[in-house]
Amino acid sequence: MAIPNFLHNKTAFNKQGLSLSEMSLVIKRQLMQMAKDGMLTSNDVDRILPEIEKLTEELEAKPATIGWDLICFRTRQLMKNLHLGGSVINRWNQFWANTSRQHRYSLNLNYKCPKVYQSLDYCDYAFEILKDIYISLKSVSDEELVQTYLDAFFKLRTRCLPSLTPSEREVFLAIIKEQSLSPSLLAERLGRTQGHMAQIAKTLLSKQILVHSIHLDLTALNLKVMFGLVELDNANVTLPACFSTENPWIYSLYDSNLGNRFILASFIVPDIERTDGIIDKWVSKLREYRGVSDVHVFTRDERFNWRHLNYDLYDGKRWNIPNMFYGPSVKSKFKSDEIEPIKHDPPSRTKGYSLSLDDLKIINEFWMNGPLPVRTVRKQLKKDYNYVRMRLNDLYSRGIIRERIWPSPIFASEALSLVAEISLEEHTRLSRALEVIPEVYSMRSYTDQSIFFLRLPEGQSPFLASDIRSLLQASKLWLNQYFDELFVDWAFPISRFQESDKTWIIKESDFKV
Repeated sequence: MAIPNFLHNKTAFNKQGLSLSEMSLVIKRQLMQMAKDGMLTSNDVDRILPEIEKLTEELEAKPATIGWDLICFRTRQLMKNLHLGGSVINRWNQFWANTSRQHRYSLNLNYKCPKVYQSLDYCDYAFEILKDIYISLKSVSDEELVQTYLDAFFKLRTRCLPSLTPSEREVFLAIIKEQSLSPSLLAERLGRTQGHMAQIAKTLLSKQILVHSIHLDLTALNLKVMFGLVELDNANVTLPACFSTENPWIYSLYDSNLGNRFILASFIVPDIERTDGIIDKWVSKLREYRGVSDVHVFTRDERFNWRHLNYDLYDGKRWNIPNMFYGPSVKSKFKSDEIEPIKHDPPSRTKGYSLSLDDLKIINEFWMNGPLPVRTVRKQLKKDYNYVRMRLNDLYSRGIIRERIWPSPIFASEALSLVAEISLEEHTRLSRALEVIPEVYSMRSYTDQSIFFLRLPEGQSPFLASDIRSLLQASKLWLNQYFDELFVDWAFPISRFQESDKTWIIKESDFKV
């Protein structure tokens, strides 16, 4: 039997009307392909497949159904229980995303797989509860099944935040404050032994309570970040092709789809004159697109990137947020007479540095998988150990690569994106005022736009959105509540890099309309 390539043609796949046994075969072939690609061992497949084949039959699950999502969710749980790497999980998530169906649940909650299940991965009882709910609803209409299941799903998700012991919480807060996993530093700060600190840090990372990632100085790579804000006439406008087809430069996409609809996209593009010309032509074409009312494009000023974390109100089991806490706190701080200046990361030391293809490959491995041992990178690059170590040390010492440690987004699953035309003083005031919420990421453009990405505990974003609007009444702003942003698994388009002259190749065809 020929299995359709549903990763590229989900509609055709869903119309095949495959039987349940054929559904199991589809999953088996996906796992076997991952094994063929060296991502899974035959033993991994043997430990995953029997339960999933039985589950497929029990749930009578087909793609684009809740039952299918449960099967994909359980498969991911099994993969994580086997401690398989991030690249394996990303590959499975791609499979799941391309065979799932999205549902809007409420004003600011979106059932969009696989990310919506992320907070449940390490909740031991979540899968069995959701499976029982789904089975109990199999006799009702599809519409009633979806609505009832989503009611139960989002209620369960609020109860499945990670549970931290007092010691784990203390170390968790110290790590995100110090931005370090060093056992000696943590032991000094908390008055504990290094061995104890190392053990707790390892537990927090293995359970993905903390995410170890990297921050890059893109200017050293001859790249820059540009934002495209596209205002649409109504909620039913079809996305222009540049947002729904492959584009090697698009990094993330925020689609409000609520109220006054707009799209906010971020692009990582070559920092060359040709880029600006291509973007200008793209903007002109977008403005002629049916349903587009206006387009704004601006470039991020790397001097003003700033992130702040505040998880003090998480007691280890739940958020203890006083009633109406965020709004008055933000307003009071915004209007304060004295505002502390923001300290930004120092610029990287790029004097005498020349980007090489090998450096780019190393950086891409770190970008996709987080910090890696030299031996792992050496194996991927097929280069000498000492050579890779030397290149990595140079990238770190120059500040081109910097490590970051973030709490998992499951703690603060709701979010806001904000673009506002405000002064630099107002930008600083708002950044400082928002320090009371779990996560603030503030940026500034060269043309006086401020960009904020904010994360909050579930249920808090509608109130904070209203407070921000009242603070910035006289400013032009675009504010979007969303459950999760759409990242497009961006990787460095290495094939577009020319080592001979250290430049990137960008094409007009990359930006279709």
